[in-house]
Amino acid sequence: MKNRSDVGRGKRTIEGRATLGDALSVAAKKKLDELRSRLVDKAASAIQAMKQQPQPIWRSPSAKTEAVRRHVSINASNRVLAPSLVDKKPPPPRSGSGRGRGASVSQARPTYWTLPVGAVVRELPPQSVSPTNRTAVEETLRQATKPLSNSGQPLFAILGVDFGTSCTKVIARFPEEPGSPTVIVPSPIHCQSNGNPFLWQTVLWRRIDGTFIVWPEEGAVELRSLKQNLVAPSGLGSMDEGIVAAAAYVTFVIRHAIGWLLGSNAAQFRNRTPIWFVNVGLPAENYDNKLLLSAYRRAAACGLQLAKADLEVTLESVRVFMNHEAVLAAANSKERAENLGVAVLPEVAAEVAGFARSVDRADGLYLMVDVGAMTLDVCAFNIVTRAGGGERYAMFAAQVRHLGVEAQHWYLSERRSGAEFQWQCDQCVREVVWDTKRVKEPTAARWRAGQQLPVFLAGGGAPNEVHSRVVRDLGPWLRTYTGNDGIDWRQLNAPRDFNLPRKAGDFGRFAVAWGLTYPPSEIGEIMPMSEIEDMPSRRPSDIGGRFTSKDQV
Repeated sequence: MKNRSDVGRGKRTIEGRATLGDALSVAAKKKLDELRSRLVDKAASAIQAMKQQPQPIWRSPSAKTEAVRRHVSINASNRVLAPSLVDKKPPPPRSGSGRGRGASVSQARPTYWTLPVGAVVRELPPQSVSPTNRTAVEETLRQATKPLSNSGQPLFAILGVDFGTSCTKVIARFPEEPGSPTVIVPSPIHCQSNGNPFLWQTVLWRRIDGTFIVWPEEGAVELRSLKQNLVAPSGLGSMDEGIVAAAAYVTFVIRHAIGWLLGSNAAQFRNRTPIWFVNVGLPAENYDNKLLLSAYRRAAACGLQLAKADLEVTLESVRVFMNHEAVLAAANSKERAENLGVAVLPEVAAEVAGFARSVDRADGLYLMVDVGAMTLDVCAFNIVTRAGGGERYAMFAAQVRHLGVEAQHWYLSERRSGAEFQWQCDQCVREVVWDTKRVKEPTAARWRAGQQLPVFLAGGGAPNEVHSRVVRDLGPWLRTYTGNDGIDWRQLNAPRDFNLPRKAGDFGRFAVAWGLTYPPSEIGEIMPMSEIEDMPSRRPSDIGGRFTSKDQV
C-alpha cells in the first residue's frame, strides 16, 4: 500500500485499492502530463504578471511599516511593577477541574470540551440551484477572468475576506480613490446564509472528475467544515484534501467578488487597470501558530492567483498553484505574501480597526469576545499610538475554544447541561483576563479603582443569551478580584463612511471583513503573544478557590 506522501501526485491508493490514476492507459497519462504542464506554465505566467504590477502607495518603503518594523517586545525592562497593585489581593483561582480551594494552576486549568468528529453547523447547505441563478453565478465568475486592458491608470482594490466556519463575508475598499469607498459584496443567491444576502455559506462541491463547483449538482460531493479542516492538524503543511478544499473555496470567493465588482461598478473600472490585494483574518491565538499561519497564507496566495486565471478550479489546478515556488515562499514570509497581493492578519486587530480611528478610542487595555458558530474567540490586547502615527496592537493573551453558538447545540446534544456550558465559557473569558492581569500587564490602569475594562462582544453569535450573560457576569467578578469598577461594555458601530445595507443586519457581524479592507500597514503594527514577555512575579500566588467551580453551577 502506498502512503500519504503520494497525495497530490495522482498515484494515491486508499486502503489498498488502486486509484483511477493507476488504471489509466499510457496515452491517457501522457495527456494528463501535458495538461499539468500547461497548468504549470499558466500558473507561472499569472504569478509573474502579478509581480510586475504597479505597487500601491502603502507598499512604498516609507509606508511599509509592517514589512520593516522593529521587533520590539513589551517586557520587564520597560514596564515597572507597582507593588500596591500586584499585591493588592490574591489573584482569583481557577477551579476548572472542580477541585475547589487550594488547587494549583496545573491542577485547576479546566479541560475544555471539543466538538465531536463530524459536527457541522445545523443550517443545511442549498440542495438545488435554479438555472437562472446558476447562469448568473457562472457569468460573474467568468467576468473575473476576462482579459482587461493594461493601458489605464492602476486602480487598487483590497478585498477583506472573513472566512468563517458557517459563512464568509467580503467587503471591498478602494483605498487610493477619493473618500476610500467601500462596498459590501453579496453572496450568490442560492448560497445565502439564513436569507442574508451578504453571508455566503461556507460550503463547496466537487465533481467526481475533481472539478470544484459552488452549487449543488447530482453526483457531486458536498464539502463542509472547510475552515475546521484547514485549522485541524491534519491540514497543516501538507497537500491533503482539507487545505486544497479551503484554497478552492477561497478561490471562488475572490473570483466571485472580483467578477461582481467589475460587473456592478463598470464605470469605476473604465480605462483603469485593477490591481487586487486580499486580506484574510485569523484568530489572535492562532497568529502565533506558524504552521497555521503558513497554511492560511498559502491558501490565500493560491486563491488570488487562480481566481484571476482563465482556468477551471480543479484538484489539479489548485495543487499546481499551491506548489508554485512563489506561493510556497509567500506561505512562510509576510513580505513575500504581500508581494503576491495577500496578507493574513489577526481578526481582533481588523475588528477594532474602525474603533481605533474613532474619537471614542483611547490607548490602553481592551478585551474582545467574539462569538462564532463553533468557536468562542477571546483576546486581551493593548492599543498604543506609535510615535510616528498609527496603532500598535499587543496581543497579551488569547484563547479559541469550541464554545460558539452551534457548539452549544452539540454540547447539549451530548446530554450535558447548559450551566456547564456557560461555566466553560466563563472560564475561557476569565482565564484570558487573569493571565493578562497576572503576568502580562499587572500594572494596567484598567485594574484600578475608578477604572473599567472596555469589553467588545462581537461576532454572529453575540446576541446569544449565554454569551451575553458571560460578559455581564465579568463585571462583578472583576470588581471583586481587582477592585476596579467592572467592565465598560462597548459596541462596534458601523463607521460613518460605510453604508451598510439594512438587509445585512448588525455591523458587528461584518466588522472583521470591514477592518480587513485597510492596507496592512494602516491596520497597525501587530505584536503576537510570543513577542511579549511575562512580567516577573513578585511572589507566588494562591490561585485556588475563587473561580466558580463547575460543581457549584
